[in-house]
Amino acid sequence: EDSNYQGEIYALYVLEAYHRKGIGKSLIQAIASKLAQSGLTSIMVWVLEDNPASQFYQALDGQRIEQKQIKISGIEFTEIAYAWNDTQVLLTT
Repeated sequence: EDSNYQGEIYALYVLEAYHRKGIGKSLIQAIASKLAQSGLTSIMVWVLEDNPASQFYQALDGQRIEQKQIKISGIEFTEIAYAWNDTQVLLTT
């Protein structure tokens, strides 16, 4: 949706039992590496505001760039977009 970013992480889930073990960070780095190899230099991700993953993306220096309201099963949620203008930053984090 946002033409300022060449790549988007659509979904990334790590079971709670595996949180804080570096798995999410490794997945993000693999995604950033693959995008960089394909010539894509920027990336974004949407996450529900109340989702603990928001803190994960902030810890990876994701910049909060936008928010929007969405409905899931008739319930309204706030979704936040985090972005990186240079995928190389994710490879060195």
